[in-house]
Amino acid sequence: MIKLAGEASRTFQFPANLETTITYFADVPRLIGLLPHMSLVGYAENGDLRVRFSSTELSSYHINVMCDVRVNLERENKALFIVPVDNLPAIHPEATLSSTTARGYIAIDVFFEEGEDGAGESITLVRYNLKMRPWLKRPPPTCPPSKNGGLFAWRMG
Repeated sequence: MIKLAGEASRTFQFPANLETTITYFADVPRLIGLLPHMSLVGYAENGDLRVRFSSTELSSYHINVMCDVRVNLERENKALFIVPVDNLPAIHPEATLSSTTARGYIAIDVFFEEGEDGAGESITLVRYNLKMRPWLKRPPPTCPPSKNGGLFAWRMG
């Protein structure tokens, strides 16, 4: 297995009051579709979500990481937490010469703070921290040993 870890923290202003901003960001299934490299794969009856992170590296190797999450909104604390869960169907890791699919864990903490812009309009400061840890299967060797001669025999076998 190849273990990776990524983390990003960002802060930005959202042009709406606090309540509107929290309501907007609480609709996580809709927001996932707006994020680069992320897509919603499915969801369970209890509200848990399966999210796919996909990327193409070196213009040819496709990486797909499936993450199962639950959304916990805490309006009173002005916070939204997206936490990993393990109760959706298993994800079987797979690696080929051109792609890998694996399970990963993603956690996102979002905090909201009410404010005003320079013109006195309501804005909300949004601070978030994203952590992702995929466990990727190693790709097979490019030309495995074979009695009958290399890659052609391996691919046809």
